[in-house]
Amino acid sequence: MTFIRDRVWWSGPNQNPVRAQRNPSVDLSDVKASGANWDGIAAYIAERSVIRGSHFNTSFNTGHGLQYVVNGVVSNPKEWSNINIQDIPVTWQWWLDTKGKPLSVDYDYGPNYTKGTRFTYQPVGAYQGGSSLVVNGELNSDNFLRLYKTDLSVNQNSNLSITYNKPSSDDSSVLSIGLMFKDNPGQVVKVSIPNSGKQTTGWVSRNLDLSPYQGKTIAAFGLSFDNTNKTIKNYQMNIGQIKITDGSARKPAAPTGFKITKALTDTNEMLVAWDLEDYSKVKQYNLYENGSYIGGIYDSTYYIKSLNHKSCELMLTAVGADGTESEPARLSYDLNAAVSHIKVETKENGEATVTWKNPSKADGTVKLTLITDYTDTVFHKTIMADNGAETATFTDLPTNGDRYTLRIVTGDHEPVAYTGHLADTMIEPYAKENVTVTGSTYTLALPTLKDWHYLYVYENDVPKLFGVTYVSKKFPYIVRGRTKLSELTFTPTSRTSSLKIVLEDYAGNQATTYVR
Repeated sequence: MTFIRDRVWWSGPNQNPVRAQRNPSVDLSDVKASGANWDGIAAYIAERSVIRGSHFNTSFNTGHGLQYVVNGVVSNPKEWSNINIQDIPVTWQWWLDTKGKPLSVDYDYGPNYTKGTRFTYQPVGAYQGGSSLVVNGELNSDNFLRLYKTDLSVNQNSNLSITYNKPSSDDSSVLSIGLMFKDNPGQVVKVSIPNSGKQTTGWVSRNLDLSPYQGKTIAAFGLSFDNTNKTIKNYQMNIGQIKITDGSARKPAAPTGFKITKALTDTNEMLVAWDLEDYSKVKQYNLYENGSYIGGIYDSTYYIKSLNHKSCELMLTAVGADGTESEPARLSYDLNAAVSHIKVETKENGEATVTWKNPSKADGTVKLTLITDYTDTVFHKTIMADNGAETATFTDLPTNGDRYTLRIVTGDHEPVAYTGHLADTMIEPYAKENVTVTGSTYTLALPTLKDWHYLYVYENDVPKLFGVTYVSKKFPYIVRGRTKLSELTFTPTSRTSSLKIVLEDYAGNQATTYVR
């Protein structure tokens, strides 16, 4: 039901961008909203689109789901959310033209989704990703659902494929793709899908030849649901995927440089990386664990929050402009052969004692490497431990609280990792140059110290009070992320009083700066 509020925001209380205007008679009480005070974004901003060229591919995937589906088969049964792989959203939600009773339109997330009382469709779920488009209701007149504003060129090789699932009974309805061309955008050219009135036993794909329209440009397209002059009750059609392509998009090559950069055995987390191909050739990378979908992204690295197996094969594929996946790059790992139960105790004298548990068959010396993360100057140190050892100690480490990654390798096995913070005994004082004096007024710039927490200002050793967001109470310090910026300007009570600033970091270290 959250999507109802979204559509009211974008298209107004009528949930139709053509009628984006206030309507107090629309009942939105079930989503705690009112149609009396909002027109919808569509009333003020015209639609725009990034869909251009000769290829387009959508599975109506909203970037989250209760399971992940590949070609109609559940690949991963877990709930997921990943905005990186969201398809381009439908341009108009929902622009439905009909002379009869309008059909209901929604995203279908499957049987485990609570769709709300507004919707009566039979849950089907996704064909690819987490959701499909579902249209249902009483079909008593032709309904044309405009979907996407586009700028797609058509040539002699252009083809449109559509994958649909019709759980409702056989009827005389006809599903068509409705094309609106740039030279006559007011006319809808329908390309019908044969036998689309028949009930299906799952997902069905059909290819439509667009070559008769070569030389034209598709300015928009949608779906037509034709009742053929008959009233059809309990009609339902799920659309799982629409592809427009001319065959010029090449199947990408398998990714290269696929490797594990960080494996955290005790939390089942993992970071993997690969060589990033140019976006003109690859639109996305998909990652699988023993054939089960983990996630996707257009980047050179991916964080796996929780591995399902201690030992398995990872597969990485590249996805082209038309949705075609490359052959996979493969990478096997076995965390059962690595050390586990890693613990690190850091000390203020720069020592860090590392303990771990060896695998059942520990063989070879143990190499421990500590590298600081997110620092301008990287600290790097390696020590060795004997075969069978389960403890080692680093010495002469920095004590500035930096984050670090510790990698442990036993023999010739893959390294595993542990992350943490170094001991923190150091703090740099607040720079006096960050205080601006204008007449009798003082303005403080925010500290540049990366781990600062509090900033105290004392006048004659009495702390000054500062206001924060959300509450009216004032506090005897400036707190990171909460103090109002306007509070950083103040006037001392006396021109001759002493003024000092005390900076404190998250570890409790303090440093004092005397302003006057």
